[in-house]
Amino acid sequence: MKYYPVIVHKDKNAAFGVTVPDLPGCFSAGETLEHALRNVQEAVEVHLHGDDIAPEPSALEHWKDNPKYKKAYAVTLAPVDLSFMNDKTVRINITARQSELAIVDRAAKAAHMDRSAYLVTSAIAIAKAKVAK
Repeated sequence: MKYYPVIVHKDKNAAFGVTVPDLPGCFSAGETLEHALRNVQEAVEVHLHGDDIAPEPSALEHWKDNPKYKKAYAVTLAPVDLSFMNDKTVRINITARQSELAIVDRAAKAAHMDRSAYLVTSAIAIAKAKVAK
């Protein structure tokens, strides 16, 4: 677990926005501060997807003292689990009816994915939706 400095922005009548200055272009948002900060993990995963290493977090003071962020809602730290960087692909076996596989294969083709990618992506989307409730 690493703790990355984040800059929290809040405009009137808008959601909270969070940027990760150590990862230029990496940002998240949420209707509440807590939601926006929770979304930092997913934003970092998307931002670093395919990279071999993640930059070390800089010191929080570097950003707190930066005049550019003087009007920020908050400058704080967000926990980021970087274990996804070391993920290895593993082979699994599943059991399904031929008719079910035909449906999955058609959907995967329509999504321009192979069967494995489609099944994993779909399962993760369902799992995240259940966790978010």
